Amino acid sequence: MKNHEHLAAHPFMELNSWHIKPVIIKLSPLLMKRVQETGDIRNKGPTVLESSEYYHVTVFQKASALICAVERLENSLTYIHKFPSPRTYEKKGIHQFSWLEYHYSYFVVTYDSLFDIALILTNTVFQLGISEKHCKPSIIEDNAWVKQTSVKASLIELGKIASIYGKKRNLFVHRGDIPDVKSIVKSITDSDMLELLKASSTVHLHSEPIVPLELIDNVFKYESKKIIAELDDDVIKAQKAVARLFDSLLPIYKKKARLLKIVV
Repeated sequence: MKNHEHLAAHPFMELNSWHIKPVIIKLSPLLMKRVQETGDIRNKGPTVLESSEYYHVTVFQKASALICAVERLENSLTYIHKFPSPRTYEKKGIHQFSWLEYHYSYFVVTYDSLFDIALILTNTVFQLGISEKHCKPSIIEDNAWVKQTSVKASLIELGKIASIYGKKRNLFVHRGDIPDVKSIVKSITDSDMLELLKASSTVHLHSEPIVPLELIDNVFKYESKKIIAELDDDVIKAQKAVARLFDSLLPIYKKKARLLKIVV
């Protein structure tokens, strides 16, 4: 079972899924009718959801965004592991090293975003009413309702884990500095092998290969496995931190669900 699948089966998500099932059953025929009548599934009129239903759906959307982020991390490792049809991609100017850089960059940006998504989810579960663009660490973690629960500690932990890629993400997004794939591997020998892959792959795009293509392919396979082994540890750390956040949010979510049911 993959990390995101563990999260999808978490008691927090199981309870949330149980709450939104009636909402799905309620909305399905309405959506079908709207499509048949207008050809458009988007809701342009007043909402048909009760406040309690809207709460559960919104929590599901924000929690799913966090789970999907973990899934994208896993997918990045899958892409790094295999470069399909290298000769075909080379014709489009994409070589093995650029393939690694692209998917590693996506991994870096996604990893750093975990904390921001978690802050928005916390805002939603607690019903703090803070605009998403203002869901900053100090505002959410030090909120009077949040800081008296274990959620604050869970957020701090996730924030520390996600921050390990913060500098690389900022340099990439704001300055265009591509995250250095070679920094992942720990030995000088492996770094040299990646440098060889970068040089030989790049040269091959513009002239005859300076080393056999089979060697380039084998270096990619060897180095990508070592890169995945390093990054996989970080994915597991992130998954465990998100799971602990779900643990801390679960009692809050249960309490809010009971209160909304009473109010409605």
